[in-house]
Amino acid sequence: MDAGTLKKIGFLYIPIPFLVAAMKVFANMLTRGEKIPAKLLTVINFAGVILFNTPMALAPLVGQPRFSRRWARASHTMGAAYMVAGFSLAADASLMRERIVGGDVPEELIQTGIYAYMRHPTYAGVILTGLGWSILRSSPYALGAIPLQTLFFYLVARIEESEMLVPLFGMDYEQYRDRTPFFSWHVIPPMILAYLYGLLAWVSSRSRETR
Repeated sequence: MDAGTLKKIGFLYIPIPFLVAAMKVFANMLTRGEKIPAKLLTVINFAGVILFNTPMALAPLVGQPRFSRRWARASHTMGAAYMVAGFSLAADASLMRERIVGGDVPEELIQTGIYAYMRHPTYAGVILTGLGWSILRSSPYALGAIPLQTLFFYLVARIEESEMLVPLFGMDYEQYRDRTPFFSWHVIPPMILAYLYGLLAWVSSRSRETR
């Protein structure tokens, strides 16, 4: 694919603000005690994840400077491991939340399981999966989208917390937020390590090409 195709892929980000606006509407409905079909929330959630990650998934198909072959074996192993770990984390958190909360107004704050270690494990899992895919496919373009993805999830999480969770649970959620990190310190170092690995592999590959 050429640069024009890459721009078209970027247009897939356009629906993201509308999904964020929908989340704000749903948050207000939940705080008013209104019920929302669980399937609708699931569809909106997955639509946001799919739309935001589709450009990253397609980025490796665009012509770009790749990691050199000397990094191939390590990149394939590391990328696959990160994808499995990230998908497992996101799936476990999503299923647990769906089972306990569903689409109704939650009556209790989830503080057990993976939520005892971090407040937003689903987003952490998606980021780990994106890092794994970027490294597996030796794609600096996909790797470069990771900071944007992280910023997007951070902003969405802030909306969830300030407009839904704090109004619903008050002091209980504020105490939970104070003692529980946004992302667990068990996943932050691997995120940084994977990103630094990708940058090192790309810089090293480019320097070898210019010799």
